[in-house]
Amino acid sequence: MWTVIISTLILSTMVIGLGIKLLTILNFLERPNTLVWQLITVVVFLPSIYSLLSVSKLVFGNIYLYYLLAILVFYYISPAIGSLYFVLTPIVIILYLDMILQKPLPIDIPLLVFASGFLNYGATWLISFLKKPAIVKVSLAAVVMLVLERLFGYFLPAYGLHTAQGIFIATMSAIFFIIAVDRFNRSLIERKEDVDDLTLQANKDELTQFYNLYHLNKDFSS
Repeated sequence: MWTVIISTLILSTMVIGLGIKLLTILNFLERPNTLVWQLITVVVFLPSIYSLLSVSKLVFGNIYLYYLLAILVFYYISPAIGSLYFVLTPIVIILYLDMILQKPLPIDIPLLVFASGFLNYGATWLISFLKKPAIVKVSLAAVVMLVLERLFGYFLPAYGLHTAQGIFIATMSAIFFIIAVDRFNRSLIERKEDVDDLTLQANKDELTQFYNLYHLNKDFSS
C-alpha cells in the first residue's frame, strides 16, 4: 500500500512540476511567427518529455502519462504548439526505447507508438470542439490517453500500462495533475492581468487616458 502511495506521489509531483514549468514559460513567451520561436518551444518541451519518460521507466518500470503534457499545452496555451508536441512525443518515445534497449526496435513498437499518438491527437482535437471549460476537456482527453496507454501496455507489456497497480498510479497522478495545473493556470492568468494593468498604467495618463511621454519615448526608440 505504501509503495503505491509513494509511487503516486512521485509521479504526480514529477508531472505537475513539468506542467507548471511549461505553462509558465509558454505563457510569458512572446509569440511571433518565426522559426526561432518554434525552436524555443521545442527546446522547452524536449527535456520535459524525456524527464517524464525516464522517471516513469526507471522508478515504475513502465512509461506513464506521456501525452499529458501535449494535452495540457493544446488546451491551455495553443492548439498549434500542442499539435507540435503531439508530433514530438512519439518520436522521443521511440528514440528513448531504442536507447534503453541498445538494439534496433522491432517494427511493431514504432507503429504502435505512432498509432497511439495519432489516436490521442484525434481525440484531443475532437474534444476541443466541446463548449466546455478547459479542465473538462483535459480530463476527457486524459481518459482517452489512459485507455490507449492500457492498450499499449497490453500489446507491449514491457513498456506500457498493464497492471491494476499501474492503472491506479497513473489515474490518480493524472487527477492530481489536472486539478493542480488548472488552479495554477488560473493564478497565472490573474498574474498576467495584473502585469498588463501595470503596463497600461505606466504608459497612459490616468486622467485623460492618452499615452504619456514614457510611451512616446519608447516609440521613438523603437
